Amino acid sequence: MQNARSLALYTLALAITLFAETGCKENTILNANVAPAIDNINAVDTSLEVSCHTIFFDSLVTSNSFSGISIIHGLGTVTDPYFGKTNAGIYFQVVPPSTNFGFPTNIDRIDSAVLILPYSGYTWGDTALNIKQKFTAYRVTEDMSKDSSYYAFSTKAYDKNNPLGSVNVTIDNLSDSVYVGRTYNDSISGKYPHLRIPLSKTAFIDQIQSKSGSDELSGPTQFIDYFKGFYLEADPRSNGAAIPYFYLDGSTDYTRAGVIFYYHLTDDTATYTVSFPYTSTNCAHFNHITRSYRGSMAEGKIGTNISDPVLLQNLPGCEIDVIISGIQKIPAYSLVNKAQLVVTRTSTASEDIYAPPYRLYPIGIDSTGATYTIADGYPITSTAPLAFIDGTIKESDANISQTHYLLNMPREIQAAMKAGKDTVHLHLTGTTDFPGAFRLVAEGNNGGNNRMRFNVVYTKLKQN
Repeated sequence: MQNARSLALYTLALAITLFAETGCKENTILNANVAPAIDNINAVDTSLEVSCHTIFFDSLVTSNSFSGISIIHGLGTVTDPYFGKTNAGIYFQVVPPSTNFGFPTNIDRIDSAVLILPYSGYTWGDTALNIKQKFTAYRVTEDMSKDSSYYAFSTKAYDKNNPLGSVNVTIDNLSDSVYVGRTYNDSISGKYPHLRIPLSKTAFIDQIQSKSGSDELSGPTQFIDYFKGFYLEADPRSNGAAIPYFYLDGSTDYTRAGVIFYYHLTDDTATYTVSFPYTSTNCAHFNHITRSYRGSMAEGKIGTNISDPVLLQNLPGCEIDVIISGIQKIPAYSLVNKAQLVVTRTSTASEDIYAPPYRLYPIGIDSTGATYTIADGYPITSTAPLAFIDGTIKESDANISQTHYLLNMPREIQAAMKAGKDTVHLHLTGTTDFPGAFRLVAEGNNGGNNRMRFNVVYTKLKQN
């Protein structure tokens, strides 16, 4: 079940990436806005019953590495007045720059080592508060493998008693300067904006230098056996208001995560650098994300039968369980021209600060509880199905007075009719490009004119 869900969400992330490059092609499948004139004789406009409630899902794989999709992880803490507290930390590994690596034999001293995280340019939450957050780097003491799947709830043991370094950061400054957290005077102007955590001389630098030319630095596997990785923790006691997102992968220093050593050679005034980078070929990674709804307005609405309002976050977190029923009331010999789920946002405190997802995505749930890609999601190798399903956020219009989402799925309803099914079961989730971000409070079953609804237009076909 989890593999199918991960595949569906990976496909969504891939399609979003491709959209930026190729643009929208929804008319290559079917224009959802084109339907025959409604005369209630041949073409009929009707609605199906919708029931919904909020569920919690934390089994999101955050360790995937796919060609063409950047690895983006969040690091920070948000205290949202409606959804409670979210905390995000990052596990990742680095490797030496070459096999049989050794620092130069005429090295005079290693001045410093700095852990680098390139800033993605996006922060979710309230940056205007300028609340400082403390980020701490620890040494992982338990094996990690790039070939294993790790989830948002996964953890690995780390040396809590001996932190490798920490920095206090005002999140709003990340996009303004590369000098965040700098504790020494070097010239790094013009480099990609990034977070810098100075690492301890005794707990890290001296230990790595002592292995110069040894078996531990003879190759990526040997080094990872010796130094299993970093855990970057956002202080869980913080009442932070924002989570910035960082790249792990990249092609050059300062555009990829890693450790940069600064050193001097004997009788040489120049400063030299060498990088131990993250590489997707050799290194494991995952985003550890926790949610606490205790005392929040969301707390009593999750995992219950409460159908109004319903809640959604980028996973891990809340998603909306939806059952569409009454499909068999559509005459058997009919062509479904339009089938559209309408989800309307309801106003809440701080909604302008804690943004809603820009797209919702439907995942099918079969009779065994396993996930599947709905019929309108094929072919999964193309961006056209995602454009057709749509699910993007829309402002109020003549028909809907609040911000809303429209999800098109006529093929899924047609397939259900063919299979003799009276219901379609869906989970609605956000995207996975910024795990842990975004939140939506939506009208459920009792939202009056703005309630969640499912509209269908079908054409009755002539029987031979």
